[in-house]
Amino acid sequence: MSKSNKILLILLLSLGGGGFLLCCGGLGGLTYFGLDMVSAEMEDQLRDHPTIQTEIGEIETFKMSLTKSAAEPDDDVFVFDVTGTKGEGEVTAKIFTNSDDMEEIIWARIETSTGRTIDLIP
Repeated sequence: MSKSNKILLILLLSLGGGGFLLCCGGLGGLTYFGLDMVSAEMEDQLRDHPTIQTEIGEIETFKMSLTKSAAEPDDDVFVFDVTGTKGEGEVTAKIFTNSDDMEEIIWARIETSTGRTIDLIP
């Protein structure tokens, strides 16, 4: 292989590899951003719920658990780890995206760190 062909091959492989990494990194970033938006919308909808206020207090963190959500048999059911000023728990909710691209909760429940399970939305 000539020196110019070798340089061209290295250049093409570098560009192809860089493009692949950029594409995969971009998709990963978009996925993370999308999941973070879903978490934020769910937090906004549940923040003032009386049970959340009583059991968790003011929400400090509200993050989707990818592993727990993936373990749910229904693709529309997601699990969120929640911590607040009074305690912590796990919110499980069935949600869907409406025609306005907003997340709506079909049902939701919380399991507190003390083991209590409480329905939030029927």
